[in-house]
Amino acid sequence: MLRGAIAGLLIYGYGHPACDVFRPAALDAPLQGFHRDINTVAFEGYRALTRFDDDRAVSAVKGYVQHLDTQMRGAE
Repeated sequence: MLRGAIAGLLIYGYGHPACDVFRPAALDAPLQGFHRDINTVAFEGYRALTRFDDDRAVSAVKGYVQHLDTQMRGAE
């Protein structure tokens, strides 16, 4: 498992555009595509996690507003 993670990190790092000088031309497009795909997955994962957090916050605010609404209607 550890060796696989290290190999994945090396491939990821090697696909970075800053490593263009060291990369053979035959590996250029596939490694840059791999790098782009990993960045897209990381971005989408982050966006999904923040969306879950936003949904939880919105539902908490809705519950609080409903509670205030019932309190205000009860005072009338």
